[in-house]
Amino acid sequence: MANLICSPKSGSGCSCVLWLAELPKPSVDIELLSNGDANTMHHNSHAELITYMDLARIPDEGEPGVVDFAVELFKTLRYAHRERVVRTRVDIPLLICGESTHVQTDVCIVDRSHNDILLLVQTGKRLENMDPDSARAQLVAAAVAAFNENNAQRDALGLQPMEDRVIPGTVMVGASPVFLQIPVTQNLFTPVRHGTYPAQEICVIYCHPQYFA
Repeated sequence: MANLICSPKSGSGCSCVLWLAELPKPSVDIELLSNGDANTMHHNSHAELITYMDLARIPDEGEPGVVDFAVELFKTLRYAHRERVVRTRVDIPLLICGESTHVQTDVCIVDRSHNDILLLVQTGKRLENMDPDSARAQLVAAAVAAFNENNAQRDALGLQPMEDRVIPGTVMVGASPVFLQIPVTQNLFTPVRHGTYPAQEICVIYCHPQYFA
């Protein structure tokens, strides 16, 4: 069962914290859930994933260590397969406040059949060094840019543009995730482009698990 607690934010928007009373059963090998020591893993791929996770937890490794872990984790969880690929440092154009700029994703999953960006990850930012709301805001900006880029790709393929889409995202702090569901619509993209507030409230749902070290 899931409970939502929403709180208003400045401007036209709110954030919703998702509390999960019961988590779904994991779909990964039990070895990864019961053993955190890469040296005693039976499978080489499991040892590599735990090694990447250990590196991501080291502050001096910085963003590259977290990126490596995120990429390997998506492969282990089979988010990346066949037409879905994991990409890093994708540069997405975005028109904001009347000025052309770019948003760079740290990691994203792309459906190469339509070049759709399906999921975004922002990594390498330590919460003790920055406002956590800032990290989430940057991810929302990337989601708006991804929505616009996805529609540009659809237009190039002769497909109808999407009016709205929920884009999942993750802020990675070391090896600890904050999950977000970001609803993006044309009604949101237009105000961003012109530097105005959206007419309707936008509610971003996020979940911050407490069981990651």
